[in-house]
Amino acid sequence: MNDEEASNTETAEAQIYLKRVRIDNFRTLNNFSIDFRNGINVIVGPNNVGKSAVIDAIRATLDLGKYHKSAYVKRWDFYDETKEVAVDLYFDIPEDTDGFHELLALEEGERELQLHARFKLVGLPDNPRVMPHYWGGAHTAHKLDENALGGLHATYLGALRDANSELRPSTLGPLAELLRKLCSTDFERKEIEKVFAEAHTKREVESLVKTAKGSIDSHLSPIVLEADKFNVLLDPISPDFDKLVGNFEMRLENTTRTMEVFQNGMGYNNILYISTVLGHIQQTQRLNDDEYFALLIEEPEAHLHPQLEDSLFNYMCSLGMGSGAQIITTTHSPIIASQCDLDSVNIMSTSPFTTAVSIGSLGLSDETKMKLARFLDVTKSQMLFAKAILLVEGISEALLMPFMANCYYSTDHALTKKGVEVVNINGLSFATFATLFNQENCLPIRTAILSDKDDFEDEEGVYHEMSATAQSIASVEGGYLKSCISHDTTFEIDLWNAGNNEIMKKVYEDLHPRTTIDSGEKLVEKLTSNQDKALFAQELAYRLEKDDIKLTPPEYIIDAFNWIAPEAEDEELIGGVKRWITERLYNAEWALTTQLEVIARQFDEMEDEYLRERKADIEQVVERLLRLLAPEK
Repeated sequence: MNDEEASNTETAEAQIYLKRVRIDNFRTLNNFSIDFRNGINVIVGPNNVGKSAVIDAIRATLDLGKYHKSAYVKRWDFYDETKEVAVDLYFDIPEDTDGFHELLALEEGERELQLHARFKLVGLPDNPRVMPHYWGGAHTAHKLDENALGGLHATYLGALRDANSELRPSTLGPLAELLRKLCSTDFERKEIEKVFAEAHTKREVESLVKTAKGSIDSHLSPIVLEADKFNVLLDPISPDFDKLVGNFEMRLENTTRTMEVFQNGMGYNNILYISTVLGHIQQTQRLNDDEYFALLIEEPEAHLHPQLEDSLFNYMCSLGMGSGAQIITTTHSPIIASQCDLDSVNIMSTSPFTTAVSIGSLGLSDETKMKLARFLDVTKSQMLFAKAILLVEGISEALLMPFMANCYYSTDHALTKKGVEVVNINGLSFATFATLFNQENCLPIRTAILSDKDDFEDEEGVYHEMSATAQSIASVEGGYLKSCISHDTTFEIDLWNAGNNEIMKKVYEDLHPRTTIDSGEKLVEKLTSNQDKALFAQELAYRLEKDDIKLTPPEYIIDAFNWIAPEAEDEELIGGVKRWITERLYNAEWALTTQLEVIARQFDEMEDEYLRERKADIEQVVERLLRLLAPEK
């Protein structure tokens, strides 16, 4: 650790930071909570899951009591207009914090700051207004005066920010704010004003003013009436510091030219804008080191190419709290998701309720996190944004999975439409990924492992149903993770026996005209000896697409599809629960349990043993839902 990193670490340990946010009835967020840590925090997840809602709820709460507000709770933010919107912020504070007395609370023997806000709709039903109510500490009696929140600051950079406009000369722009903080005393500002005032008295300036006055008078005098005669006075603008800082213009200079901001590309203007804002926050925090500062950024990757994304985020991570602010950012970038410390990542999903899970809260060992960090390259980190995940052994499964999904779901681009990410592990190291999904406290993303059973006979002629590796993979099933093991020895044999033998035979014999294939076992034998599994899969995928041929999935892959996207059973489960609640007035837990019994009886009556066994999938879903409902009690 160098001196700068050590300094940033010391700064981080001595600053206030937002550690938990609870939100209810705000857009899609109900009974929702998310934890943050000191330094940088990254929120990832698919579109429309509520990432922006988290940012906006924090902004609206921190803006309470301030004259200039950047965020408000509006009527359309209420999920249920008959209920209050609730936002609760909890801050960790250094031991020597001496301030924020109206926000102080004691929880489990530890001091913390608490800010609670409630928003409700009042007035006419057709045109209600939002009425806020807020207090500090653990009790509603701790009413806050208008100055109590003055030490809590948030700077927001929206996803659709216009860096070009923000960087233009303006008394309200980020550059003007930075200059104000750099000259924070009256003495410094008076000295600047004095320099500009003296410049106005220079002979060249006086000559210019006199000539301009004469030019105007030469036209004005013949026009005005004698009774209305007046003189024109031209005075330079007052050298007031607050006005002067709004006249500074930013330009970029390299070895060949100087460019105006509007001539610059949007990507580097985004970087320039973020750098200016960071400079302003850092200088503000330097003058008010006992206050809280948040930088809330949506999609910092806007307009950046991959290498610049990487560079920006690496810098932000190394900066830590040295920026003077706790950084909370949302992103859709796999590059950012793959670069950040796993402990700083919060993954949002709907399962079916919107939840946020911090990878740092899963209790993973340091060794597991190190392995995950190595595995989560740019490609594999896309799974953090998915609605469901398929983990496969190699390129053959990865190439052919979309064709099998299209056949099973009877639609084109089925996996894409369902938000499913296929992750090629390039081997059998599923256990590291499994820890994210198979625990009681895990990422609530339905995930299936697809692997070969690799049955064999040992040296003594004893038949083994599965290899030791396959047994190990089967054993990691749990939580949101299902292990789907091939029924035959390998994927290719299962695929052959599922009715795809004709196209597979033709593709291989076209690749090897002197070879005749008459079984899946013979195909695997040849693929293994020739080491051309990947080539065969590529050629098969090409032929399927070119000739519009359906690829029927084997049974164990159908099992995986049903696990990651259980549409029919979701409809029956959710629809049934709704009927029990609305028609019989059951509470949520009772309705879930009752509908489970209805569905379970249907499965018990099925003749197909494979289908009967799927009752356990429904039971697992209901069990998870009941656990999520438990905190309400």
